[in-house]
This record gives sequence, C-alpha cells and structure tokens, in this order.
Amino acid sequence: MKALKILAGVVIVIAILLGIGTYLLFKNINDIVKFAVEEGGTQATKTAVVLNSAEIDVGEGRGQLNALSVANPAGFSANNIFSLDKIVVDVDPQSLTKDVLVIDEITIDGVKILGELKGLTETNITALLNNLDQGSGSGSSSDSSAGESKDPLLAVKKLVFSNSELALSSDEFGSLDLSLPSFELSNLGNEQNGLTPQQLAKAAIKPLLDRAQDAVEDELKEKVKDKAEEKIKSELKDRLQDKVSEEDLEKLEGLKSLFKKD
Repeated sequence: MKALKILAGVVIVIAILLGIGTYLLFKNINDIVKFAVEEGGTQATKTAVVLNSAEIDVGEGRGQLNALSVANPAGFSANNIFSLDKIVVDVDPQSLTKDVLVIDEITIDGVKILGELKGLTETNITALLNNLDQGSGSGSSSDSSAGESKDPLLAVKKLVFSNSELALSSDEFGSLDLSLPSFELSNLGNEQNGLTPQQLAKAAIKPLLDRAQDAVEDELKEKVKDKAEEKIKSELKDRLQDKVSEEDLEKLEGLKSLFKKD
C-alpha cells in the first residue's frame, strides 16, 4: 500500500511538471517559432535570416510571421536578397500533440527579391541556390535514429506565394523590374515523415529562387540579343558609310525626299 502511495505521488509530480512544461511552451510559443524560423532558415541558406515577430494562436491553430528578410550571400552587396511582408500559417490543431506538426496551409505574401548580376552570368540568386544545395536534403529526417534529432518535424499540405516582386540590378543593363507570378506547392513532408525547419526552408525557398532565376535568365537573353543586334546594325552602318561616297549619300537623301508625303 505504501509503495502504491509513493507511485501515485510520483505520477502526480510528473503530471504537474508536464503541465508546467506545456504552459511554458504555449506561453513562449512566439519566441520559439521565431527562433526556429531564424535558425532553420540561416542553416539552410548559409546567410542571415531575420524574422521581426511571430503571432501564434495555439487555440485557433493559426499564426502569422511578420517581416522576414534573408541577407545576400557572401560576395554581393549588403542588401537583402529578399524580404517578405507576412506569412500566414493555418495549423491542424489535432497535430499539436503528435510527432509531426501538420500545417494545412501557408500563405507567403509580399515577397520582394532583389537580384544582383555580376558579369553576364553570376547572380546572387544562383549563389543562394548553391548554398541551399550544399545544405542537408529536403527529405524526411526519419532516417535518423530515434531520439537523435531534437528538431521539430513539420508537414505542409499547401504553400502559396502571392504578390511577389522581382527586380534585377546590373552594371551592364541598369535596374530592371521583372515578372514573378504567384504559384503554389503542395505536400511538403507528410504526417508520417516530417521535415525539420531547415529542410522545410529549403523545400519552400528553392522553388521560389528557381522561378526568379529563370525570369532573370530569360530577361538577360533578350537584353543580350538586343545588344548584339544593335552592334551588328552599327557595324553594318559603319561599313556602308566607308564604301559609299559623300556624293552617293547626298543622292540617297534626295531620293528619300521624293517618297515623303506632303
């Protein structure tokens, strides 16, 4: 009987401690989320990721992340490569106590990417993509042995990018505003095999950067093509002027005047 009383007392103490832990977790959830986003993003991109604030409503299973920025990779300006206004997160409340936190939808609104061009091919976007590729893969962390990873595991059913902007800064072509349409991703991780914050950051950021780099390359091809055509036209004009006498040029001008309308 005495042993049962002691065991019951131990169970009560454990329950109280678990209750305090849960209270502290919910009380500090905004700071925990902010830390996870900054830590996971910085590890994934190998450059500074800063989140201004997080507003998480555990009861409603919703949250909002405000004013996130990602610094340029090494070798580029001190500007941020991109920033965003807000991220709205809709969590499945039933997954809060499970091994994998399931997020029904994430909407990333107001992304602003500032691309920088070095020479004709190297951009800060490709540099950041290389950083992402050098990090851990975007697969599940379930390969690790049990208890080996302390990172929270996440699964996202739907990820939406909306109202995105892309600008390109170049010594060769000046500043250009490019198009970056809205798009969606689905099923990043699942309820059985979640992604760590670092893996989720890569899975979300890489498609965005891929689209931005494609837009930059398409624009640069057009600019290079236009520049080449202008150079060819200029060279042809110079050659023609070298071979045509001043008298012939005057005659040509006279013929042009005949076709002018009154």
